Amino acid sequence: MLLVPAYSYADRAIFYQPQVRDLALDINRWPAIFQSVRARGMDTVIVQWTAHGDAFSNPQSQKWLKNRLEDALNAGLKLIVGLNADPEVFVRLEQPVGVLEDYFRRQRYLDVELAKHWSSVLPVEKISGWYITLEIDDRRWRDEAAFRELSDHLQTESVELRKINDKPIYVSSFFAGHTDPDQYAGMLKQIKKQADVRILVQDGAGTGKLTLRERNLYLGILGDCKMSVADGIVYEIFRQTQHDQAFKAEPLERNQLNQVLKNRASCGKDTVLFSLRYLIDLSN
Repeated sequence: MLLVPAYSYADRAIFYQPQVRDLALDINRWPAIFQSVRARGMDTVIVQWTAHGDAFSNPQSQKWLKNRLEDALNAGLKLIVGLNADPEVFVRLEQPVGVLEDYFRRQRYLDVELAKHWSSVLPVEKISGWYITLEIDDRRWRDEAAFRELSDHLQTESVELRKINDKPIYVSSFFAGHTDPDQYAGMLKQIKKQADVRILVQDGAGTGKLTLRERNLYLGILGDCKMSVADGIVYEIFRQTQHDQAFKAEPLERNQLNQVLKNRASCGKDTVLFSLRYLIDLSN
């Protein structure tokens, strides 16, 4: 019998961020879009959110989104379902620690309600995981009290989501040079241990906040086989053209994109692309 290392089954995934403007796209294009993703060698789509403020909150848009998830499944893709996204999340997270507990409690409620919804309208065995839209940075959580609130929140939500549908739970993280690479890795390891979540770390290439050398200092530690910090690396296939407060980005040039598509995360970690919109033109 040929023994195949377990890490050979690591996911090759791509994020999809649903936007209201996507509802105007001819629905007949969507099966081909997801088939194209599959043909490019990806096996998983991570739907970053299934509610974003008021977006996708009414029955009509939820039905549209359900149909898109089914298109992805019919294309042979595994499905990781994102939950509620707060458009003001980065502002809210700057609130005093005493306020964070209430904020996180509200977010958990919204996430759990969405998880119940998707578990009722999709076959539960077709949901391969849950994605919590909160992104963990390397600045806000240097504060120990705030970090405890974050860790407790993720632990509690992890337990609640698994009661609904016991699947792996994913969350993203990004770094911008605010914390020493070793300290950042230690922070993520602590979260993983307490909350039992899988952490996808963004490579930072698209935002361009750090040089390649600086990014590699972080990625070298996070991707270390013995450290087992990151469960996957998110390769950014865009170039940011406007500051964070009014985020704007453009797709990579074809030759640059082709180079990124060759990337594979080390040690059998998941290889993830961000995002579908920069891989395939989703405009009419």
